[in-house]
Amino acid sequence: MFDLVDTYGCGLGVLCVATFETFVLMWIYGVGRFADDLRFMLNTSVSWFWRACWSITPVLLTAIFVIACFYWSTPTYSGGQVLYWYSEEAHSVGWGLTLLVALQIPLVAFTILGMKAASGRVVDAFKPEADWGPGDPAAVDEWRARQYRKLLRCKRHPYAYYDNYAMQYPYYQYPQQQGTYPM
Repeated sequence: MFDLVDTYGCGLGVLCVATFETFVLMWIYGVGRFADDLRFMLNTSVSWFWRACWSITPVLLTAIFVIACFYWSTPTYSGGQVLYWYSEEAHSVGWGLTLLVALQIPLVAFTILGMKAASGRVVDAFKPEADWGPGDPAAVDEWRARQYRKLLRCKRHPYAYYDNYAMQYPYYQYPQQQGTYPM
């Protein structure tokens, strides 16, 4: 029985979850953001080696998953000299265990999308919550100041090149002339 749990629940299910998590964390959230968060939490920089490893991890896990599916064979138990074959019902329970582990991520995602769609704010499902960030109240202010400084360094930020922030775009509306940029 433990062999079935190990094969189905801990093998394929955990591999699916790990592949999906590394894909989302490293490619959608981004290696750079993840390294910045680690720099904030640990107060040390992450080397290029770890960034490269994190970048290719989803590809490697996907390759391992494909190879595991290609070479898949039904598990058996060899107790001493005798080889035991599990029944089809046991394999069905094992595949159910795999689905139980692997389908948690899409089920939660569709549940949240459904709740946001019911309230008419589907876009909010793809944005972080307002209280997202450090749990320590003292670290929240430091984290927000760090995020704001990063935002000001961005060339696309509308306030990036102002010396006097009291005179910037949202606070003071310059008269619009045709063909001019309002800032």
